[in-house]
Amino acid sequence: MPRGEASPMGMERVSMNGYTYVKMPEGTKPAWKLKHHIIAEKILERTIDTKVERVLFKDRNRKNFAEDNIIVVPKQGITKEARRAQIVSRIQELEGELADLDEEEEEAS
Repeated sequence: MPRGEASPMGMERVSMNGYTYVKMPEGTKPAWKLKHHIIAEKILERTIDTKVERVLFKDRNRKNFAEDNIIVVPKQGITKEARRAQIVSRIQELEGELADLDEEEEEAS
């Protein structure tokens, strides 16, 4: 897109730190909003209060926008609850990979 030209609504961009933003109509002028926040608000059917809530990726992958990978936690309770969810998600992912390896070994023998 040429410099100075307005981005269309719904356009996505990825920041240097890996977060995806979507251009959304906000009030009287458009604004860029975090994609995982948009998804969380859709799931919860309400607005996220960023003063007291945080939206996280269970698996810490900022490109995995699956609804079951996005969680909303209180800012003060973030470390314990969020870390637990991330570890459980990673364990499930590794168990799946292990099952795939076992299956490949069985097919090879």
